[in-house]
Amino acid sequence: MGPVGLRRVQCAGNETLLTLCDNSTSETAQAGIAQDVGVVCSVQTRPHGLPVGLH
Repeated sequence: MGPVGLRRVQCAGNETLLTLCDNSTSETAQAGIAQDVGVVCSVQTRPHGLPVGLH
């Protein structure tokens, strides 16, 4: 078990930092390793080069 930094994160796709996404934080929340996640942000482009957004 360890501290939870961000909970219930919801991003619109235009955020430049994960911490700018809507989220719920709780200093007392604890999570086990089975609830750990990783995040990879990237910009997808259409064939003509226009960005689609962060996914």
